[in-house]
This record gives sequence, C-alpha cells and structure tokens, in this order.
Amino acid sequence: MRRKSSRLNARNVALLVTTVGAAALSDAELISVDSRDFADMLRGSVETCFLLLGEMSQRLRGLIREIDELSLQSATCRVAGYLLNRAPEGADSFRLDVPKGVVASRLSVKPETFSRIVKNLSGEGILTVRGSRIEIHDREALRGRAEVCAQEADARGFYPCPPAR
Repeated sequence: MRRKSSRLNARNVALLVTTVGAAALSDAELISVDSRDFADMLRGSVETCFLLLGEMSQRLRGLIREIDELSLQSATCRVAGYLLNRAPEGADSFRLDVPKGVVASRLSVKPETFSRIVKNLSGEGILTVRGSRIEIHDREALRGRAEVCAQEADARGFYPCPPAR
C-alpha cells in the first residue's frame, strides 16, 4: 500500500493548526496571532523575516548554552549561579519570584537536591534562606561556587568541571 505524502510549502504552511499549552509563573499578557495573517505578513516583508530569524537564532543559542550548562555543570554550580543572577547588584537580600520547586525544576535538580545545596551554602555562612527570601552574606564565596564550572572549553569542546563540594 502506498502512502500519500504531503509537502509543506509557503501556500499550505498557514493551514497547519497547532495546539500548545503553557502556564504563567507570574502576571502575563497572552496574545493570539492568526496563522494566516502571520504568514501573509512574512511573505510581504523580507526585513521582518530576517528580524524574526535573528531573534530565533539568538533564542536557539541561549537554549544550547543552557543545555550545556545543565549537562556540564554540577548542581551546586547551577544553584549558586542562579542565585547570583537573581540577586540585585548592591543588595544582599531578595525574594525568589517563583516557588523553590519551580527553581529546582528549571535548574534540572530534584527539589530535595536544591534544598540540600541551599542548606549546605547556608551552613557555610554564604547565605540564609527564610521562606522565599534569600539573604547573601558572602557574595564572593557564592560567586566562587558558581564560577568553579565557568571555565573555557578545551580544544575538543569539553568543559572541565570538578565534582560538587
């Protein structure tokens, strides 16, 4: 039995319907764009196509970097880096804007691993956690934990990363 294959082209791509699901972690505005109108807009503007391609390329590069970090850095490096990136410069205290379980998931660690790492950092006097409030006592030590894995890749593209402390 022979299967009929269909090829995507500029004419029928606008007819594809995709269902997606998402959940917002904070206040968000949702917009809907009709696929036919969007396809028409792209067909009418090469400049828009290049802008969109550039944005998608940057997003892809960020996701590839994130995959590298998730697979090549220890959990301690990732947690310390996350906390440093969320901490406002010049402020020692801040609130996590999402639940700890979501942070753990985002860093690809189990919630209990996230809690253990934070407890260890707390035990070393680097930070204190009270609910969703994080207070950093030793920013340089926290930066040291985050940067232990932020080394240049070798000629083969591998990143040296010592085991978590």
